[in-house]
Amino acid sequence: MAKKKRKPPTSTGDTPVQFRPGHLLADLLDKFADEWQVSRNEAARRLTALAAHNLDARHHELLCEYAEKMYGANDFTDACQRVLIELQSADTARVKVEKQPMTEDERQFEIVNVVRTYALLHRDPENPEEEKQVVRVYRT
Repeated sequence: MAKKKRKPPTSTGDTPVQFRPGHLLADLLDKFADEWQVSRNEAARRLTALAAHNLDARHHELLCEYAEKMYGANDFTDACQRVLIELQSADTARVKVEKQPMTEDERQFEIVNVVRTYALLHRDPENPEEEKQVVRVYRT
C-alpha cells in the first residue's frame, strides 16, 4: 500500500503548534498564565510572540495596553510586531546619525515611549476619566 502524502503546511497561521513543554517550562507557563490571567495556551502564545519579536515578559503589560488601544481587542502579536518595527526604525536612525545602536536602557525607554505616545494620540475625547499623561522625550 502506498504511503499517504502529507499536505504541505499552510501559511495562514491556522495550523496548531503542539509540543510537550516538560515540567520546568510547564511550571513557568502556569506561572505566567496565573499572573496574566489567561489560559496556559494563551500564555505560551504570548511568550512565543514576545521572544520572536526580541521582547520579553517585562513588556507584557505595556503590549497588552498597546494592543487594546490599537485594535480594541487584544491582538498581542500585532502589537509586538508594531513595537519591533518602531524599535528597528529608531535604531536605524540612530546608527545613521550617531553611529551607535540603542543601549538596553534606551531600548526599554523607547518601548514605553511608543506605547504611551500612541495612547496619548489616540485618547478617547468622550472619556474625560481616561488617564492623561505628558510624554517628554529628551535626546542627548
